[in-house]
Amino acid sequence: MNELKLYNWYGETFESILPSSTKNLKAYKKQVKNVFLRSKDSIKANEKVEKDLYVRAKQKLSDNLKRELASHKVAYKNKIAVLKDSIKKLSSFDTMEKLLKFEIGKLKKKKNEVQNYAKDFVYSLIKSADDIDFKIKNISQLQKTTTESETEIFKKFTVYNIILLYIKNNSDRDFDIKKIEHLLLPIELNWLEKSKIATTSYFKDIYYKLENERQKLQLQKDKLVAEYNATYAIQKEIYIREKNNIKLKNKQTILQLEYEYNENLKRKREEAKKVKELSLKKIEEQKEQIISVQAKNNLITHEIISKANNSINRIKEIYKKEKVTQKLRSQIQLYKDLYIYI
Repeated sequence: MNELKLYNWYGETFESILPSSTKNLKAYKKQVKNVFLRSKDSIKANEKVEKDLYVRAKQKLSDNLKRELASHKVAYKNKIAVLKDSIKKLSSFDTMEKLLKFEIGKLKKKKNEVQNYAKDFVYSLIKSADDIDFKIKNISQLQKTTTESETEIFKKFTVYNIILLYIKNNSDRDFDIKKIEHLLLPIELNWLEKSKIATTSYFKDIYYKLENERQKLQLQKDKLVAEYNATYAIQKEIYIREKNNIKLKNKQTILQLEYEYNENLKRKREEAKKVKELSLKKIEEQKEQIISVQAKNNLITHEIISKANNSINRIKEIYKKEKVTQKLRSQIQLYKDLYIYI
């Protein structure tokens, strides 16, 4: 059998005063019990640490799941949003009125851009260190190009506005401008009067060119709508499937962590029990040998205790004699002191 170890309250080993007294059946079984209890305490302490790590890992996985699902949803919405945005833009061309309003809006924006550019250019030129002649030359050139741009914008704006007013107030597409003269602004009437191109055929030509373009855009929109409807169903199915796969994978990871945590704890407990069982089995197998050694140790222990008791008794006897002797010496000394005093 292995040499037995004794433990104090703090888990420190120490030697027995009578080593022979520890090599008995009771001591061996107690040692097995102590080792098992210490293993249980160690497992319990590690269990708290490992449980904390498991809980943290589980929380981290849950947080990652939320982020991954959110990112996945955004990606799905972006795929659909691209088509929806394209369809929304093409919806501006569902009717000729919408198309004309859209084009008029673009012209207004372009006019503002031209004016803002001119202002910024003049401001930068004034602040520059260029000579006055250079500045005047560039400003004159700017005035010319700005006037040309604004004239062209005004022309398109007027034409689109006249066509819009006509189709809103007339069912025909003859573009007899006299029918809407009362609706036009003075500046528009003035342009019509001075313009040599503003004829009925001119407006018809522009209208049908726009209508032809609108129909092409409408076909494009119809294709996108069909694609969107088909894509939406497919993308939604893919999204739901991938979403479920993400959740399932996360759940499996958490379950795997939980399984490993429980299995590790179970394994350690089983190992501790197995060590205990094997130790007890080993004690049982060597029981006769232990009892034989125990009997010899009992004799040795008895002899040691007897010798110790005899020594104690001798010391007591010596102490008693010394005590009497000391008492006599004290009395003699007292008599001497009294004699001297008298």
